[in-house]
Amino acid sequence: MTRHLKSVNEQAEVDSAAIPPEFARCRTFGHAWDFTTVTKKGNELIQGLRCMRCETERFTTINARTGDSQGNSYSYAEGYQRKGMGAMTPRERSALRLAEVKRHMGAVQRHLRKQGKA
Repeated sequence: MTRHLKSVNEQAEVDSAAIPPEFARCRTFGHAWDFTTVTKKGNELIQGLRCMRCETERFTTINARTGDSQGNSYSYAEGYQRKGMGAMTPRERSALRLAEVKRHMGAVQRHLRKQGKA
C-alpha cells in the first residue's frame, strides 16, 4: 500500500490554520516565562510564572531545602489546548514552525516595501 504524504508546505497551511495566531509563537518556540509569585507551603516553594505572550501560567513546586524541582502544573489560557488532540507531534510542530517563518518573512517584506527598500 502506498501512503501519500502532503508536502511540508501543504501540511504547514493545515496545521497553522488550526492554531489561533495568539498561541502560534508559544507552540512554535516555547513560552516566554516571567516571574509572578513565590509562596511557601510547608517544606516547598511554589514559583509562579506567566507567559508574556499567551498568559499561560506555570507553577513549579521546589524543595525549599535542596532546590530540586518536584514538578510543574499549568493553567492554560482559554483556547490554548487542543481539545481531544493531545500534545503536538514533532511533525506538527515542524509544520507550524515553517508556517510561522513564512508569516515572518511576509511581514518583513511588507515592512521593507512600505519603507521603499524592497
